[in-house]
Amino acid sequence: MVRARFEGLEALVDAYALENGRLVFLSLVGPREAVRGILAAWAKGEIVSLYTPQGVKRAWSGWGQKSFATTRLEGGLHHGVGRLLGYYFAREEDPKAERLWASRAAEVPIPEAVWSAVREEIALEAYRMVALARPNPWKVRGRIQEHFRGQGEGS
Repeated sequence: MVRARFEGLEALVDAYALENGRLVFLSLVGPREAVRGILAAWAKGEIVSLYTPQGVKRAWSGWGQKSFATTRLEGGLHHGVGRLLGYYFAREEDPKAERLWASRAAEVPIPEAVWSAVREEIALEAYRMVALARPNPWKVRGRIQEHFRGQGEGS
């Protein structure tokens, strides 16, 4: 179980995603005051600490504009925060949907044979979710060209 803390406030982390050491998605469950306080601090750029079961302390500050969504649950609130543009967030892996999103984001169809290499490049560190960053269109085209060039040499 991962916990988020900020100045005496604590909530359970339902899911998170990181890009280059920065929190780009955070979903918290807990008492309203704690959840709102932690998210407000993060939205202001304060450092929010995340604690894993291994006791490893990690801290990242928020950045950019964030979108907030709130769902009321028994015993507290569930909040999700993320920088939604340029990211793919999902609860479970779905290779077909992920590849379709990445193809649209890169503005080039990504062949299934190239997808695993592209996905590895755009996958973000995530806890209890799937998170992908927008692929670089030039890198994707390069991967596709390399793949088909390699096929031509083997013929």
